[in-house]
Amino acid sequence: MYMKFKKTSVLSAVALGALLSGGVYGVSTADAKGFGSGDHDPANRPETRQYANRVTTDERAARQTERKDSLATRLDAAVASGTITAEQKDLILRKHEELRAERENDLDAWRNLTRDERQAKIDERRASLEQWAADNGIDPQYVIGSGMGEGFGRGNRA
Repeated sequence: MYMKFKKTSVLSAVALGALLSGGVYGVSTADAKGFGSGDHDPANRPETRQYANRVTTDERAARQTERKDSLATRLDAAVASGTITAEQKDLILRKHEELRAERENDLDAWRNLTRDERQAKIDERRASLEQWAADNGIDPQYVIGSGMGEGFGRGNRA
């Protein structure tokens, strides 16, 4: 009987060892094939990325609309107070739209600039806008303070 128990115990131990070894091998093989490395992560699926891009685009469009509305409200108040004329308001709105289009077209070029080159371009653009505002008899705050450099807590906010 002792021999039978010993033989059963040894066979059980060998079977358990084989089962555990097979499990470890299966897990390591699955991980090596990418099953545990995020390949099947829902965030990596194309439909998830498309949804995230659409949400980001929608949010960006909503913020852009809010900024346009805010600018129009401030300009309406400036026209009502006599600070600027209706013609100047139209010039400012057109200039803002022109600047927005320029920013969208120049995104890649700006990404490839060094910090110093980027700062030089900003200074050049600011000087150009100040000259444009002076040529049109407009306070530069209506052009520079509302579209250039407002991010990260900078700029004039009314």
